[in-house]
Amino acid sequence: PVDLQNNDGEATFYKDTVADNWIRCWFGLTRGDILQSETMIAFGNGMTRGLDVSYDVGAIKSDLRADLFTRLVDDAGYDFAIQALPPMDKPEAVRVGMDADSTGDYAFSLIRSENLSDSVTVFLQDQKTGAMIDLRKEGAYAFSVENQGRIPDRFILHFNQITSGISVLPVQDTDVVWLKVMQHQLTVK
Repeated sequence: PVDLQNNDGEATFYKDTVADNWIRCWFGLTRGDILQSETMIAFGNGMTRGLDVSYDVGAIKSDLRADLFTRLVDDAGYDFAIQALPPMDKPEAVRVGMDADSTGDYAFSLIRSENLSDSVTVFLQDQKTGAMIDLRKEGAYAFSVENQGRIPDRFILHFNQITSGISVLPVQDTDVVWLKVMQHQLTVK
């Protein structure tokens, strides 16, 4: 079992003159105009998709507001407020949940980021509604909670996922479309 109260690591939590190339993204959960909770996902050298002692930080719950949390990509069974992941060299999906202290309307947003290239995509998938929102373009995603309590895996954050960008074209009943997938490449004829 993992002991989230003790650690054996040594970590420096300040910026110095060495170039800081960590990518950091802060996500917020609001109700009305009030920030209820936030979580951070960071990408840096030497990190893993599992528990990184002295970097991944467990979430502390509050009974006074709604709480936002992530689950490790290689899940250890705990909720996290801060999650450190390896550099963005491939697409990454992070499960996001919340503890809702009340029902009503909420919003999920990318509050701010550091060192996040303009070419990196950040999509939020709502598994309940099927919505897929580009948080970098849309800013926030509004949703409703019908039942208070734990909502462990409603959302997934997708970093650098490939979206089709293909427009829907009219097709006649007599048109034939051929699709071929070979070596991770889709060909349409």
